[in-house]
Amino acid sequence: MGADLRESCLAGAHLMGADLREARLAGAHLTGADLREADLSGADITGARLTGAHLSRSHFTGSSLTGASLSGAHLSGADLSRVDLREADITGADLRGAHLTGAHLSGADLREADLSGADITGADLREAHLTGARLTGADLTGARLTGADLSGARLLKANLGGADLSGCRVCGILAEDLTIDGETKQSDLLITQIGQSVVAVDRLELAQFIGLLLDNESMRDLIDTIKINVALLVGRFSPERTTVRDAMREKLRQSGLTPVLFELKPQGAPDLTGTVELLARMARFIIADISCPKSIPRELEAILSHLGRTPVLPLSFSGSSGYDIPVAWHGNTWLLKTHEYKDECALMDSLRKVIELSDSLAELPRKEPWGPAPA
Repeated sequence: MGADLRESCLAGAHLMGADLREARLAGAHLTGADLREADLSGADITGARLTGAHLSRSHFTGSSLTGASLSGAHLSGADLSRVDLREADITGADLRGAHLTGAHLSGADLREADLSGADITGADLREAHLTGARLTGADLTGARLTGADLSGARLLKANLGGADLSGCRVCGILAEDLTIDGETKQSDLLITQIGQSVVAVDRLELAQFIGLLLDNESMRDLIDTIKINVALLVGRFSPERTTVRDAMREKLRQSGLTPVLFELKPQGAPDLTGTVELLARMARFIIADISCPKSIPRELEAILSHLGRTPVLPLSFSGSSGYDIPVAWHGNTWLLKTHEYKDECALMDSLRKVIELSDSLAELPRKEPWGPAPA
């Protein structure tokens, strides 16, 4: 207890049940050590190497493991309540049934970690890496997961009541039988890989569904028979126009619609016209921001030329040198007149009528795209 063991080499040491409360173990080498049921409460374990260590049912309450290496460690049933694990390497660790209540895990690397049945209530997991993590039956009530990467994670029967998932990357996630309440935040869930054009939705179930369709061509034929209440917002938004983008999405939500954002990457990014075409086939109607001159021609052509059954409303910021709709497209039944706006306030004032117009067109009997425009 209280021993100064900084930078000590304790690799493979037998410390089962040891009393190491308040010990100084910063930078210590504990690879493969046996620390089962040891008491490390309040210990300074900053930057220590605990790779493959046996730590089942050990106690870490109030200790600091900032930047520690716990890769492949055995931590099942361990008490890590309120422990500082920021930037720690916990890849592939066994944390089944561990207690992580209020733990600080922002920026921690938990890829492929097994957190099945773990108590993670109120934990800080902002920007954490949880790719491929197993969270089956985990309790994440009130946890902060803003910006975390949950790609390929398993969230079967997980409790997400009051959790903040805003901005999480959830491509390939497996989420079933979840507990979600009115306090759970699910905005801006990203369903594409890093470096790809952004596709963001506001519900985990929708993220999983769209992700499945994007990855499975055999299921795409089902889309035409499943018309969900989605409004697709597509375009390229400069940093100074992100407030306009976010305001439009909020207005769509207030109108009882589910906004799906497809934000295009700069020129040179992979051609994703197939992706936008797939999303368009699911959408009730589409709002296409054409304020950026190089933002959307290929994608818009894919929508109008191959689908022709989904209302498309072009938006353009007044005075911008935006994309000019080709004259040949003007007779398209489903292409509405470009709506120009001078600023965010003006757009918000008129967007309700714009949504109603697009929505009313979506209710019309389906016709060929080049037929006469409806009244």
